[in-house]
Amino acid sequence: MLRLFIASSFLIISAFSLQARQEIPAASLRDVITIKGARYTTLKDGLLTFSRFSPSIDSLKPKEIAFNLKKSKSTSGVRLFFKTDSPKITFQFTIDPNDINRGSDFGVFIDKKWFKSYKFGAKDGSSLSFTVSTGSDKLKEIELTLPSFSNPKLKSITLDDGSQIEPLKDPAEKTYVALGDSITHG
Repeated sequence: MLRLFIASSFLIISAFSLQARQEIPAASLRDVITIKGARYTTLKDGLLTFSRFSPSIDSLKPKEIAFNLKKSKSTSGVRLFFKTDSPKITFQFTIDPNDINRGSDFGVFIDKKWFKSYKFGAKDGSSLSFTVSTGSDKLKEIELTLPSFSNPKLKSITLDDGSQIEPLKDPAEKTYVALGDSITHG
C-alpha cells in the first residue's frame, strides 16, 4: 500500500511539473529581438551571430588590422531586448570551438532591473543553455547582456506554450563616446 502511494504521488508531482514549450529558432527571432552593440548581425547555418566589426576584416592579415582578430569576435557590449509573457525563457547558444572562449557570463535584466547572471567556463563545451524563471505570466521587458570574453551564437529561445514574444522598441539611451585605446573603451 505504501509503495503505491509513493508511486502515485510521484506521478502527480511529475504531471504538474510538465508544461509544453515552444522553441523559436534564430531565423524567426531576427525581427522580434532588438539588438544593441552589434553593428553586424548575420544568420548562418541557423545561428544568429553578433559582430562589432565588419566580416570583411576576416580576410585581412593581422599586421594590417593592428589587433587580435580572434579576440575582436567577442560579443562584448552586445545586448538583446524583447518582451514576453512567458514565465520561463530558455536561451540556447553555440560557441565555435575555433573561436577564443575565455568563459561566458550572461546577464539578465527584467523590466530594467538586475535579475541574475549565468556563467559558463571555457571547458563547459560548445553548447550553452540556461533557463530564466521569471515566475510571472505578465508581459515584461527582457534584456540579455552577452559575454565579453566569448562569441556565442544564438540558436533559439524557448517559451512556455501559449506565450508571446514581442519586439521592444529601440530603447532610448544616452550616447557615450570614449576616445582612446581598448582600456578606455572598457
